[in-house]
Amino acid sequence: MRCPMNRRLAYILLPWIGPCVRILQGLMMSRSTNRGYVASASDTNSLAEDSRARRIVTNATEMYLRAVAVRPAKRLSQVVWNVVELYPDEFRVAEGSTDSSDPSKDEGRSEVLQASFVAALLRAEETRRDVLRLMANPLVSSEELARKFQTDRLLRLETLTMRQHGGRVEIQIELPETLNAETNQLALDLEIAVDIGTTTPGVTLGVIRGGLINSGKYQGSRVLSSGINLKHLAEGKISFLEFLLEKEVGLLRKIFSGVYDPTVRRKKDLLWVCIVDSFAIGGGLQLALACDHVILVDNAWVALPAVNEGIIPGVAPLRLRERVSLSALREILFSGRRVPSSDALSIGLVDTVCSSDELSARISDLEKQSQIPAVLANKAIVNGTVEPDDIFARYMADFAEAQAELIRSPEMLARTRNFMGGSHES
Repeated sequence: MRCPMNRRLAYILLPWIGPCVRILQGLMMSRSTNRGYVASASDTNSLAEDSRARRIVTNATEMYLRAVAVRPAKRLSQVVWNVVELYPDEFRVAEGSTDSSDPSKDEGRSEVLQASFVAALLRAEETRRDVLRLMANPLVSSEELARKFQTDRLLRLETLTMRQHGGRVEIQIELPETLNAETNQLALDLEIAVDIGTTTPGVTLGVIRGGLINSGKYQGSRVLSSGINLKHLAEGKISFLEFLLEKEVGLLRKIFSGVYDPTVRRKKDLLWVCIVDSFAIGGGLQLALACDHVILVDNAWVALPAVNEGIIPGVAPLRLRERVSLSALREILFSGRRVPSSDALSIGLVDTVCSSDELSARISDLEKQSQIPAVLANKAIVNGTVEPDDIFARYMADFAEAQAELIRSPEMLARTRNFMGGSHES
């Protein structure tokens, strides 16, 4: 588990978080071949859009309160769409502000305005609490499936399988044809599994692992994840709100700090273990960093190549800071290079490196540890200290604004087009 850090030190580090996000944004923007886009991205595409963005930020709390009064929402994305419906003119992209031949640019500018609204909610104390509480609740579909899981001890979803073995649940990601690449559906299924596993009586340990690959270079091997599915991104199937934002504030935050259980009216948590076989790229490593214990098997490696793809790797910069030195963090983030298991262990990026033969015994030890009542109580205190809600929300506000600009940038579009042309290598 992580070393405790007092709240005062957390606030000392807080001013560094925003600059880190902006450094990453600047690095990626500076590599774009379209310098005109950089200028428009920092100043917004038009005076009209800039004016609307300012109004959205100024009136975000009022917009939010009106929207939830008219139509209660169960997710952050629902809040945003309800607000867009109530204030369509504020979120409409100015005519002529983008290239009409490229619809993705209109979508991108609309996402920038939505990000401004979300960022304002996360920065305001009143609405920040509401948003984080909302996203800690189990999904509606989770509640519907939970009773069946408690009877069958088995959950089969489109992209994964979860099984219960005594006081342990094991989640296996099953997208072998894409090396378990992240999609909207995978993020949704993982959150359902985390909701159900966390709120199942008697369960204290959660294990996440990639399934077997059935073809290609890694046939017969397990892989945690090859990162975001760039083909889906190129085809517009990776959503800004439901994937890039809600995955962080929902799925990964639930692993890190618990799921609100309405039956007991408080958060419940598990000790989470992530097993990395072969490799974990991008979102795979982000998933691991949300867990309490990360195990690399044999010669597995990890990498965060987001800077090369033109995006920011979620909350990874914030959580890496609790594990590695600042210089190591910069190297991992800014280079995107592979980190082999020996290096990952020596710098504190992962907790254990073991052989496949030793893995079962290590998981058994962690399960016994998780059953000690004080362990989960200590996890709540430690994680609440190193990543309190206000620091997390402020980071996510900076992230939302920066990622919205980057996700439709020329470099990101070029990257996905190269993938569609066959230049991508897993």
